[in-house]
Amino acid sequence: MEYPARATIPQHNENAYCRDWPMKLMFLCAQATPHGGETPLSITAALTERISEKIREKFR
Repeated sequence: MEYPARATIPQHNENAYCRDWPMKLMFLCAQATPHGGETPLSITAALTERISEKIREKFR
């Protein structure tokens, strides 16, 4: 197992470290969990727009 089942993987940008990104990203569930196991997806640009301009400017 790559990551412990009891742990939560926080929101992150998949392949952010790559120079070239794939046009498609696929998920596979080789063994379903009896409970939980959700994979939330989000669009980073849409989430960024929800952060106040003042805060975004601090990161720039």
